[in-house]
Amino acid sequence: IVNVEVQYPPENCVGPRNMDLKYSISGPVRVVNISCNCGASPLADYTLRSGLTFPSSISTQQELATPGFTRVMNITTGIIGTHTCMAVNNASVDNTTISTFTITVSAAPDLTFTEDDHNDDDDNLHARVDGNVTVTCTATGRPRPSLPVWRHADKTPVVTGDRFSLASSTNLPIINGLYRVSTSFTIRDVSSSDGLNYICESFNQVDGASTDIRNFGVSKYTSSATFSLNVEAPPETTDIAESRNYHAGDTVTLRCSAFGNPL
Repeated sequence: IVNVEVQYPPENCVGPRNMDLKYSISGPVRVVNISCNCGASPLADYTLRSGLTFPSSISTQQELATPGFTRVMNITTGIIGTHTCMAVNNASVDNTTISTFTITVSAAPDLTFTEDDHNDDDDNLHARVDGNVTVTCTATGRPRPSLPVWRHADKTPVVTGDRFSLASSTNLPIINGLYRVSTSFTIRDVSSSDGLNYICESFNQVDGASTDIRNFGVSKYTSSATFSLNVEAPPETTDIAESRNYHAGDTVTLRCSAFGNPL
């Protein structure tokens, strides 16, 4: 009995096609599986070459296990680019290209607030009566988000005037393929009545994906976030006992009431 081993180069290969993935900037990590496989004898060795648009921590060329492979990638802008999966064995003259595919990644706007020169993690911002306060809402996403729009708690837009002003910036640095735009909201001569909730909104063209903290629309996604402005005011006297004449030995109760923020 003679065993004859028939050798042949990689054939009937199956690999990924172009992918358009959704990325949640502040949501849970999502992954994508990259799978390539061929029939071959002896078993083929596989290589994944990545031409990355925004170089990241992943290697641009990886030797992969046999037979075939499945690689798990975290979905970020760091995997945007053109990827090529190849196979080779002793029966092949050169690498066999299984597939060349592109990965694009889009991200709905993620909103952050900055008050003057410092961040406020709890989104509760503070201002003093008769003072000024500037709050910047920055939208980060891909493709480029719309300029953030400021609204009052009842959803009506903030209108510039004597005390309210808005300033927008569209030339913020692009970081890892994510675009950033911002709108600053300034309140001058703050009064106690300004201590309300304000809403910042931005949108871009992102569809099809969802996470447990954000909903992505069918044709566009609007991201909305709210911050509370806490206005601090000095004490104001509201109730002082009136002047009266008393006799020696009388019991006297004096009242003085005031309000302010903080108490």
